[in-house]
Amino acid sequence: MSSLSSLPRRAAKTLTRVASSGAIRAVGVDMTDEISDRPTLVVAPHPDDETLGCGATIARMRMRGTPVYVVLVTGGGQSPRPPGMSVAELLALRQQEASGALAHLGVDEDHTTMLNFHDGALPPDRSTLTQALSSVIGSTHVAQVMVTSSRDRHPDHATVALATIEAVARNPADVRVYEYAVWQRVPAFGTCRDLVRRLIRDRSEGNLPERARPHLVSTRGFLDQKRQAMAVYQSQLPHFPVGFLEDFFLPFEAFAQVRPAGPAAVARTPREISQEDH
Repeated sequence: MSSLSSLPRRAAKTLTRVASSGAIRAVGVDMTDEISDRPTLVVAPHPDDETLGCGATIARMRMRGTPVYVVLVTGGGQSPRPPGMSVAELLALRQQEASGALAHLGVDEDHTTMLNFHDGALPPDRSTLTQALSSVIGSTHVAQVMVTSSRDRHPDHATVALATIEAVARNPADVRVYEYAVWQRVPAFGTCRDLVRRLIRDRSEGNLPERARPHLVSTRGFLDQKRQAMAVYQSQLPHFPVGFLEDFFLPFEAFAQVRPAGPAAVARTPREISQEDH
């Protein structure tokens, strides 16, 4: 696509970004200090999700000395690859990119776990994935877990979110769960959208409980570090849609706190969640 033909789409993306980020900021609550001081596990369905969704937050945590662990659920083997490159070679490349990106963010190499599930083919019942995540949560003794949104339109992202919520629910410790949106970020961040509707209806931000509002972490001082980390993913950068990356370099990173519950509460499928979102 030529730069000229992409101008209307880029302009539309810019308007959407300005409107949605303004709405999130209007109803959000600044939780920079509280979130940044809690030992954290970041769960990414594919290499680069962790940097896109919470790269600046990770960098801020590491600057403060807060422990950060990262789980890469799949190796991203179904991503576009150059002609002549095998899937095995792509997996090796993406692992190398992930290591480099996380090093830029300050994550120790021995704090990264690769589960090696198959990209685009996560088990529908989630039991194996849930058990694997539960083991990591138990061994790292973290206070909070960050994972992609269960409303993300990518099925891997929704499946990983549900498995993570279920894994935390099995853990006897008090562990918070925060979702970060990646694909189709405005509709995916359903919590914020629902809050905006309620805010308009009630005409009073005070009616929104703090727990239910988007939790914001300032990116001030860490956007360059996030950009450097994202630049390591050279195999992926050419394939992102027009205007996509700009959505992730805002003055804040936004998270929706979700309440882990029993198995019945997380027994939904990504398709059911998608239907609930309409």
